[in-house]
Amino acid sequence: MNITNKIEIKYNLKIYISLFILLLFLRSYHSFFGLSVGEHDWTFLLVGQSLYNGNLPFIEIWNMSGPFVFIFYAIPFYFTNYLIALKFLGIISIWIACVASYHTSKKIFGRKAGLFASFGLALIASSEESFLTSEVEIFIIPFLSCFIFFLFSNFSNPKISNLIFAAICISLATLMRPSLGLIAFFSIFIILFSKKEKISKIIVYILSGLTPLLITIILYSKVPDGLEILWRSTIEAHLAYPAGRPFLLGFFQFADNFSIKQWYPLFIFATLMTFVNKKSLKELIVLAIFLFLIVFSFCLTRKFSDYYVLLTFPLLTIMASSFLDEELNYSKTLLFIFTAFCYFAPFLNNITEQIKLNYRPLNNTLILYKALDKTIKKENSLFSLDNGLYLLFNKPVPSKIAHPSNMFKHYSLGAYYGKKGFSVEDELSPILQNKPDYIVMLSKWTSRLPNKIKQQINDEYKIYTFVSSDELKRMKRSNREYIESVILYKRN
Repeated sequence: MNITNKIEIKYNLKIYISLFILLLFLRSYHSFFGLSVGEHDWTFLLVGQSLYNGNLPFIEIWNMSGPFVFIFYAIPFYFTNYLIALKFLGIISIWIACVASYHTSKKIFGRKAGLFASFGLALIASSEESFLTSEVEIFIIPFLSCFIFFLFSNFSNPKISNLIFAAICISLATLMRPSLGLIAFFSIFIILFSKKEKISKIIVYILSGLTPLLITIILYSKVPDGLEILWRSTIEAHLAYPAGRPFLLGFFQFADNFSIKQWYPLFIFATLMTFVNKKSLKELIVLAIFLFLIVFSFCLTRKFSDYYVLLTFPLLTIMASSFLDEELNYSKTLLFIFTAFCYFAPFLNNITEQIKLNYRPLNNTLILYKALDKTIKKENSLFSLDNGLYLLFNKPVPSKIAHPSNMFKHYSLGAYYGKKGFSVEDELSPILQNKPDYIVMLSKWTSRLPNKIKQQINDEYKIYTFVSSDELKRMKRSNREYIESVILYKRN
């Protein structure tokens, strides 16, 4: 190893360490001290715990997602505090994405661009309150970022090993978010037409991408009805999800966010750079195609949630960093200021919002657990529409449907059970027949309960006052509004 390589390795190590320290700083409050935990986190943790106990996803407990993602929610259970472990795993995921973006942008546009893209990604990926929870997208972006890195590592003449790694990365990402199959599919044609590759390399790329899928199929084939459940969970459920919604609804919701979110200037600037930077036009066009396919996937789901946009950030930061291309001859001062604003504006907006909320983390379930801790005993059975309580109280989930909202979605129920006419009442009746000692109901769900279920609860249960107003006031950083929306029923 020559001295130049040694210097480069030391420099890169400094970058990696700096990125990790920055992410720890940006995400530490919500990740460790406030333990920001959303309802999706709890749902995926329930499935992850089932996987940790030796059950494949969807078999014992179901939630609509790709099966591979639940591995990242099973890993935390190997540690004493699974919530802290989950948050730390989320930070590592963002860090890997930043490192991959650094090398991708550095390879295409130069070192300055690499630094700008990686540190910019760390900043903007920590900018939104919804991103401070461990949504699925946090565990997808390292695979998406690594896919881009391997694809562009030697764009004109890629090594076969890079193609193999790229295929595996995008395949695993698709096994977490099936809509990313669009990128996996179109990447075949991009490689074919942009690189003039031999057919043999294309075949290797396809087979490498299919390998994780084949392994998944083999695992589920060993479980009774496993393949059928896998098909219904990953294909039918996702096809049923947009039912009844206009095709462009997801796009319109995404576009509507431009008026209220602070990250839209980055979208505009990154897209414009595709037409400005002629030197790396081919690479930028490919990145723009991937960006379009991700946004197009919002149309397929017919719904846009804020955390979806996290998938676009690795692409955007790389594209935006192209203005620092060392071979471009235009002045960069104003562009640097503007682009820096694109990165900092979302982060500063988040700080402002958090100040308004007195830096209150999303720990509603933890607060509720503290309020109920003296009421619900070890021997008591529980049915809760705040599903995090199952984990905190160490109670079994009385239904295979893990996420509360899925209990009230006919298409989700029908997709999982393979019965089109399967109703909310069909799902809830067996739970009540087992006569749980306590029912934790949130007011937002009461209006959606079938009349028969409402009547049964009113006949067999009484509303239980579980905590006084004085106790609520003493709870540090408590969300009183949430607590007061909770109805606790105790069986007569």
